[in-house]
Amino acid sequence: MSLLDGSPFDSSLPDGSLRDSSLRDGSPTDGSPFDSSLGDSSLLDSSSLDGVRKCLILAAGRGARMDGAGDCKPLLLVGGLPLIERTIVTARRAGLTEFYVVTGYEAPRLEAFLAELAQRRRLAITVIRNDEWPAGNGRSLLQARASLDEDFALLMADHVFDEAILSGLLSAPRGDADIVLAAD
Repeated sequence: MSLLDGSPFDSSLPDGSLRDSSLRDGSPTDGSPFDSSLGDSSLLDSSSLDGVRKCLILAAGRGARMDGAGDCKPLLLVGGLPLIERTIVTARRAGLTEFYVVTGYEAPRLEAFLAELAQRRRLAITVIRNDEWPAGNGRSLLQARASLDEDFALLMADHVFDEAILSGLLSAPRGDADIVLAAD
């Protein structure tokens, strides 16, 4: 399955606005370490992409179009939260539980952040280093193939979208399709 990646919008808010205060420290507003809606298996029904729990996030590029905004695009803050963290939190809220992140440019810095994020938010994050990152996203995707031998969601570290897009994709009928794509 393939799709674009995203940011954590709290669907419980009437206007769908972002609740950054609940995301900065990894805790929802009720004070518990996890939002009770995370990991709810009812998000995936058996006629859809049932059982999809893995998420591959491409975060290896330099982000040349963002020159001047920062030196590591996945770590750029948007609304007080790094882009890569928004992506992972959104995917988690949609029901994905295992994260694989392909790194390349500024890999040690991004990998250190991901290790801290995994611990802080109690997430399963596996880092896949792509030393050939200048070759583009296709090479990063190929770098991950040995780690993913089942259906997965493919996200980009720098795309921001509402979790409802991913939830809808995961619950949509799949039929005999090998690839399902969401675009907003």
